[in-house]
Amino acid sequence: MPGLMPAKTLDVFEYLKQCAGERRTATYLEIADEVGLMPMGLGRQLNYIRDEICRPKGLPWLSALAVNEKTRMPGAGWLPDETITSSDNLPLFWGGIVLQVFATNWSNVNLENPN
Repeated sequence: MPGLMPAKTLDVFEYLKQCAGERRTATYLEIADEVGLMPMGLGRQLNYIRDEICRPKGLPWLSALAVNEKTRMPGAGWLPDETITSSDNLPLFWGGIVLQVFATNWSNVNLENPN
């Protein structure tokens, strides 16, 4: 049973869908500014999108488009706990997910607030 959807998750989801359609990543600050949250407070929304929307539907992790401004990579918490990958392979693994996100037609993937 899915957990409660964090506030502003729908806004984050829609913004990331827009980014996917434009074939680009977005910084945490950019997303936060767009939806009215603090950049450090996006983890709950991004994890919900990954674990409660994308993974159960067999979709690539849209949340992987959220990146750190300096590194242009996602922060430490972007992977589910049970994911095992070598840190040497992490950029390649992430890049593969981003390409899958870009190749997905997100126009018909909708999120309705179940709360």
